Amino acid sequence: MQWFIFFLTLPHLKPDSLEPVWPAIESIFDAGRLASTLVILGLYIFKNRLPSKPVWILALMEGWLLFSTAVNKGNLRDAVMTFIAVLVTVCIVDLFSIWPVQLIRSLMLNLEWLIYGNLLSILLTYPQGLYINQPYFNSCYFLGYHNSFFQYVLLAICIACLYAHLEKRKIRAACLIAASYACVLITWSATSIAALMLVTVLLLLPSTLRRFITFPGVFAAAMIGNLSITVFRVMDRVPWAAWFIKAVLKKQTTLTGRIYIWDQFYKCFAQHPLLGHGVGSHLQFSTAPVGAHNQYFELLLTGGILTLVLFMLFTFSTGERLIRYRDRASSYIFLSILAGLYIIFIAEAYLTPTVFMLMTLPYYVNKFEGVSAPHRRKLRIVIRQSRLVPSQKSS
Repeated sequence: MQWFIFFLTLPHLKPDSLEPVWPAIESIFDAGRLASTLVILGLYIFKNRLPSKPVWILALMEGWLLFSTAVNKGNLRDAVMTFIAVLVTVCIVDLFSIWPVQLIRSLMLNLEWLIYGNLLSILLTYPQGLYINQPYFNSCYFLGYHNSFFQYVLLAICIACLYAHLEKRKIRAACLIAASYACVLITWSATSIAALMLVTVLLLLPSTLRRFITFPGVFAAAMIGNLSITVFRVMDRVPWAAWFIKAVLKKQTTLTGRIYIWDQFYKCFAQHPLLGHGVGSHLQFSTAPVGAHNQYFELLLTGGILTLVLFMLFTFSTGERLIRYRDRASSYIFLSILAGLYIIFIAEAYLTPTVFMLMTLPYYVNKFEGVSAPHRRKLRIVIRQSRLVPSQKSS
């Protein structure tokens, strides 16, 4: 089962380096996406079941983005491919959440080859990178630019923590977490470092203090921080915020020009607040097209107000589960990872299968408790002993 899930998921977690470095392999991944999509549709029909609420919300959101892109004559191919990849990955989580151990094992395999491959590319090619991303002239690695591969890092840390929790095998999980941290620390993305610091603090927090960490509190704090930076610009008005950005994160208070991009966003959004501009790069920075560099701004820019509303409904549907099952160990793992994700949303936008898979997993938090499977060696001993019992009784 775990290999079946692995190959269904594999083509949708496509490394960014395939298109510029190995274009022939990218076409194979695209064919795999189509095959995976057909299999998932077949499974829903065969099992005669409907997708869960988060899947429907994402389907509406991605469908609206497709419509907006078509109307605005944007990048329809990218919009279609993203639509397929996002829906199939969340459907994989939806379908196989009833087998949580097999699901986590398969995702461990997926994240291991991605993270270890990325770390290897960093160790071998840093700082010049595996390739240069035109027209931005950024050094990129197996999973792309250092800002973009943090989404894989967060998912890897989440899956590794769940694997250790379910399987009680901590060495394999610790190796994946260490490799994930190394990817971020070596390349040093300021926003990623800030998010990783928060995740680390929350995961290492004593159990006596964890009861104070709740989804409403985490989400509210993240939104206050988001608005304080993107709208009220506290880094220019609060001395300690400017000090933290300069001294700890080693960045300027302009956040690598993001404040200028956000100023452009306000004007661009005002032109099409309801429909948005569709999928594509609609802003400019240093003569290069860029995104909004903020999750919520990007949603408003591409799909308008309705897209942001649907995204919030999706977020709250999973958050409600974390509130309901807040006493579960896996709930706290998800909450810690989501806190880091909400921090990264301040300066980056990820409308990707990786992030939506990460945000969908908490909806099934109740599935990840009390299902730890025995190891194969222990299972053989149990079977062998059970076979000996009848003979002992007969003697």
